[in-house]
Amino acid sequence: MKKFRCALLTEETFDLRLMMRPAIRICGCALLLCLLAAISLAQAPGWSRGQQNLAITYDECGRRASLALQAEGYRIDYATGGFTVGIKDIHTAVITCNTAPENRIWVNVVVASNGGGGGEQRQRLQAQMDRPNDGQARGCGLGARWRVTDGGWNGIWTRRGNSDVFDAVWNKDGQQFTATLTIRIEGNRVNVKRRNATLGGDCELNGTLGEDGVTITGTNVCTQGRGDVRAVIECGR
Repeated sequence: MKKFRCALLTEETFDLRLMMRPAIRICGCALLLCLLAAISLAQAPGWSRGQQNLAITYDECGRRASLALQAEGYRIDYATGGFTVGIKDIHTAVITCNTAPENRIWVNVVVASNGGGGGEQRQRLQAQMDRPNDGQARGCGLGARWRVTDGGWNGIWTRRGNSDVFDAVWNKDGQQFTATLTIRIEGNRVNVKRRNATLGGDCELNGTLGEDGVTITGTNVCTQGRGDVRAVIECGR
């Protein structure tokens, strides 16, 4: 079996046979198949793997996995039981949950990346998994629509399917313009790039996601100037 380089807090080379603890052997094959599929779509991916032992239930682990991926801007590609897969740009993340002794759960987080940043992504996902869940989802990732106020303009940004691309329309005093947006949320950091605006000019918004998971405040820097922006994410279609 080949050895892989794994970007943990410090890089190390490990044998996959050694990482397959008895508690996670059942899902090991499924995990490897998923990650090998990701490899086939990318050249020379980097790997980052980490394991946690948490005092939570199996169901709670599955809920946290989906919330963790969404909080870091991943699109949920597959989620069932204790196996959750998310995709974001060059990163494919897998979170698995397996029972451990003393009513605890083994949590494995693996990130395969066609480029750099896999180690940071894995650490951010592990930090999300450590957070207690009161049973109430904090936000819904990118959501379905955003309602925005921007320098006197009122905007509605509508998401294209499950992508990170939005079609935006702004209105003000009988005027209207449209643009295409690309939105990323990582933790509480929000970045929005505006292109192809019928009014002209490109913009980039950098903002902060509130504790409720749906409120964003930030500053929009455009070719024509800059201004304060407030947005609310709507989760439902």
